[in-house]
Amino acid sequence: LEKYKVQPENILRVGYDRNTTQISEAVNKIEQNKDRVEALIMVATFKPAALMVQQIKDRKLNIQVAAVSFVGSELLAQQFKEMGTGYAEGVIVTQVVPYYLSSASGVLRYRAALKKYFPLSKPGFVSLEGFLAAECMVEGLKKTEASGIALTTETVINSLEQINNLDLGIGPIINFGPSRHQASNRVWGTVLDQKAEYKELEMQ
Repeated sequence: LEKYKVQPENILRVGYDRNTTQISEAVNKIEQNKDRVEALIMVATFKPAALMVQQIKDRKLNIQVAAVSFVGSELLAQQFKEMGTGYAEGVIVTQVVPYYLSSASGVLRYRAALKKYFPLSKPGFVSLEGFLAAECMVEGLKKTEASGIALTTETVINSLEQINNLDLGIGPIINFGPSRHQASNRVWGTVLDQKAEYKELEMQ
């Protein structure tokens, strides 16, 4: 928003009680301000998020809706499928990993491992994130073993913090450090189609 020079006072903020699905009041506020609301960015769990989209579309509000990965991407898609076709279409969901059907080498490696060890499981964002986290962990364990130092919590942490220039084949290079414990700051885009299936979305 800062990039597009959107002023904080021009951002409408709505909310609902945590751990509830009471979102009607929030949607009412959006509808009352529909002339100045172009997009809605939701930081919500899957059920209230899906219900909010449902109400927005039922009221025929012309608003682009997006959610962050915190929503629970796969649960959100399932919720939309239970609601019926149409509600999911066009909903953007940001991800902390690439699209699980992409051709990135790290994602291809993930799908090959999934097919080999869990042939009945479908690819998904959560299992891909777990796979990439496990690869980082394995790299740390290899460093600990190569150092010849006894394997302890402290030595593994130290080895993980020494990971630099690790290419997992997903785009960004992984670097850790004593004050850097987040593997990647990259955000990937996906969008739901009419059948509540995820498609890759190129983000600027």
